[in-house]
Amino acid sequence: MDEFLKKLLQSRSKRLPRKVEVEPGCFLFVSELTPNERDLMEMQWVNFNTSGSNVGFRAYVVAWCLSDENNNRVFDSGQDEEQLNAEFIKHLKDIGNGETGMSLSLISKLYDVAAAASGISGEDQKEMEKPFAIGPADGGNGSRPKRRGKAGRRG
Repeated sequence: MDEFLKKLLQSRSKRLPRKVEVEPGCFLFVSELTPNERDLMEMQWVNFNTSGSNVGFRAYVVAWCLSDENNNRVFDSGQDEEQLNAEFIKHLKDIGNGETGMSLSLISKLYDVAAAASGISGEDQKEMEKPFAIGPADGGNGSRPKRRGKAGRRG
């Protein structure tokens, strides 16, 4: 079993980002998220989505997954589940701004690659785009967002 786990963990270090041609001869790279990165991304989205921002989930995922050719993420969202890094929010708004940001077709193209690489299904996207409300959940103190309607999607 130890040998299997060792091989499994080594495969992670061999991963390369997905190369996406955005214009002839111009490429961007999209990283595949680990399970922990995806969980952090979703927790940060829930908190960011309750802040009244007009940036959509697809632009958010693109900002989260853009990487360099060595699979290092371009923008650092931070490790705090409750709050995104301020610099990340600036870049996110730059990407998602309808007038000066990336075009919808480019965001869609990059999002499709990021979603496929990280296992984000259409159902996952719909669930994450639902409104969130701040309020007590499971006897909590109200400091964490809870989803309106259907319970969380993963078990």
